[in-house]
Amino acid sequence: VIGVYGPMTSVNTKFVATAVAFDLDFKANFDPDIASRFGPPIVTIPNLNPNLRVKVQIGNSNSEQSVGVGTALDFMQGQNGADKVVALVGGSHSAVSMPVANLAA
Repeated sequence: VIGVYGPMTSVNTKFVATAVAFDLDFKANFDPDIASRFGPPIVTIPNLNPNLRVKVQIGNSNSEQSVGVGTALDFMQGQNGADKVVALVGGSHSAVSMPVANLAA
């Protein structure tokens, strides 16, 4: 599971669209239903292991340190209905991303 978080509600909802587009494009490499509905992947991954599955989990920071750190903690610890992540991507404001990076270190 990859956790993607950012200022989804406070800056621009296009952050959510970008995360969803990444998820669909990745899945188009191995899911024929998604590929037929949305077209071939933009980023083709050669020699992709057919057993590999990546789940994207999207969270919000709302441009607030407490919200962003809380989201990251939920992702890292698998709390509040979130799956435990093995990777975390996102952050837009250093006031949020720096404390999250310190937690992950």
